[in-house]
Amino acid sequence: MHFQICDFGLARVVEPDDDVSMTREVVTQYYRAPEILMGARHYTMAVDMWSVGCVLAELLSRHILFQANGPMQQVNIFLYCLVKFIHCVQKKGTTLFCT
Repeated sequence: MHFQICDFGLARVVEPDDDVSMTREVVTQYYRAPEILMGARHYTMAVDMWSVGCVLAELLSRHILFQANGPMQQVNIFLYCLVKFIHCVQKKGTTLFCT
């Protein structure tokens, strides 16, 4: 199986110089990685992997994974999901699958 997902509307080139600030408007808000929402001025292709993960999760669940009205609300959603996951793992032991 082969997937190709393309949207170059907010694309930019990779900046090799760590001293040069990069924009936070690099991807649609629903797919922005936490480091961008928290104000990172330099990032890697890991933000692209976050976006792909969000899209794949949406394809499987058939709804928007991190739907928020603004960046701060989106950070709150991330934190809620992280805390919920940590509590689930602590409750069930070492399992990664929580119901």
